[in-house]
Amino acid sequence: MNIFRGIQGLSCLHRQPNPDTPSVTASGQWTTTEPGRLLPRPREVERNALLQAARCGRLAIRYIASAEEASNFDGTPRSFTLALQGMPSEKPADQHKWRIGIVDPKCLYIYKKDADTRRPEHGTAADKLDVKLLSDLQSLDEKCKEIKHRAWWEVYPWQSSSGHLGADGIFSLPKLKPGKYGASLTVSVNPYGPLPHPKIVVTHYRNADIKCFFVERSNYKNISDILHQKRECEQALGIEPLPLVVFCCLTGSVEVCYDDELDSRHLAMIENSLNSFVSSHKIRKIMKLLPMPLQAKALSSGFTIPPNDQHKWQQAIELVSNPGHYSYPELLALKESGLPIHRCFLHEGTVTSLLDIFLMSETDRYNNLPGQQEIPAQEDADRLLRLLLHSGAILAERGWSLIRTMGDCEQLSMPLAIFNDLVAAFAPFKALTLQNLWNIPLTGCPGGVVEFDQICKKCPDRELQNGLKEELSPKRLLQKPTLDTIQSHLLALFHYGAVLDEDVLETVKSDLGTYYRDDTTIIENLSVAGFIDWLEKLRQEHQSHPFYLDWQAHVKEAREEIKKKKQSLELPDYPHASVAPALQFMVDAFSEPPGLAG
Repeated sequence: MNIFRGIQGLSCLHRQPNPDTPSVTASGQWTTTEPGRLLPRPREVERNALLQAARCGRLAIRYIASAEEASNFDGTPRSFTLALQGMPSEKPADQHKWRIGIVDPKCLYIYKKDADTRRPEHGTAADKLDVKLLSDLQSLDEKCKEIKHRAWWEVYPWQSSSGHLGADGIFSLPKLKPGKYGASLTVSVNPYGPLPHPKIVVTHYRNADIKCFFVERSNYKNISDILHQKRECEQALGIEPLPLVVFCCLTGSVEVCYDDELDSRHLAMIENSLNSFVSSHKIRKIMKLLPMPLQAKALSSGFTIPPNDQHKWQQAIELVSNPGHYSYPELLALKESGLPIHRCFLHEGTVTSLLDIFLMSETDRYNNLPGQQEIPAQEDADRLLRLLLHSGAILAERGWSLIRTMGDCEQLSMPLAIFNDLVAAFAPFKALTLQNLWNIPLTGCPGGVVEFDQICKKCPDRELQNGLKEELSPKRLLQKPTLDTIQSHLLALFHYGAVLDEDVLETVKSDLGTYYRDDTTIIENLSVAGFIDWLEKLRQEHQSHPFYLDWQAHVKEAREEIKKKKQSLELPDYPHASVAPALQFMVDAFSEPPGLAG
């Protein structure tokens, strides 16, 4: 259990506390000239002092909030938690609080139960607290041993503390008791469940005793967010910039970082843009294995265009952003010269890619120019897209945003051939909804059929019925869809169980009557009255309609077409292969020593 590792950290606690000492004593790595004034020492000396304090259990941490912490310098006893390997740290109710750290505290150790010292009256003496406090290290050691034994007997039932044979003769592992250390139900042993925290009570501490801003290693928190919180804390307390201590409770690994080792001009923008990647969770998890300064360096170098390559990148951007300048040979020449046309980069305030820029250009062209598929640039456009996909280009923030917002605006879509290629390269698109496919017909677009099928299979009946109503809403009809698109969507929805009943028809009549007169043409050559008649006829005859009867065959055929298209794109066969080249900076980062944070 974690508690064994937590006890091991006590062997480094070598200073005997004195409950009569009026304030926290600073570590020997800092020099005191007079009370309340500390002289700065070289950064590496400070870094090593914090590293040793954290590794040896001499770093005490506390959650604070600016509104209340200013009063803590008047002698009021306050609780801290020791940073120990294997021992969990306290989780505050208010997740917006900060954690500060002090070194070598002269303090009192808590015995039997946690100290409720969050909001005591100002000036409360230690002997007046409603908790038993002990002043010697041996008492803390005994307390932790007691926690270990108490945890064991409280977690497991008496009859099965080492497992048991069930009635069927199969051996059953020990189970946690319900309600003990995070076990709300009887589940298998969880060694990382919450245990009592190794708390101490500090009777005095001052502003100058705060030595660091403390965070636990996390797969989800951005470096830029941590720095922002640290600066908020420093400003609220009126103190100089603090070192950042990053601690892992499970392994005991610790690193000490400074602002200039982490921050960069575009760090926050780059980290936020990572959310748009398909595998953003995996990217973050892998990046967190690196020391934090190396993470920041890798992110900045991975998305920032080097000055010497600015001219080539500008050429590449021009080749994919302007249909009049599309040129497959020129982009291929740039690739063969060594330009990584697959990578993502920072451009116009966001992380994007040549594929993103090309998709924006083609979508604008498709939505604004009639007959665009016949213009001479189309062949070059197809070849450009295939070159980018074959090179390993991926969708970044703008590309995913474009796909997610299809259907929001009048006729906002992309060329169907391009949508089919994207489905072949990146599907399934987990974030797509039926509304995103409003402007994509289900005839002549296998990618649309595949995605429509994926969405409907996951939708409960209520959502399918809502999708039917939205398909016939004034908002949808104001986009001037073709009758073929509306019909193909409705027939497919009927196949999955959506029902065009009298209630829906009455709602459609009422909604359209609010916006139009009966003789107003709303879709192709149909007036409101004509559209209602058309709906009535479709409802009555849909079960004999060839598209409805053959829907499963359409889906099967579409999947085969997308499979063949994927093969024709010559994409790598292994999962997420298209992501790897665009994130080469991660490979480069792990090639630098040290490979792991320690």
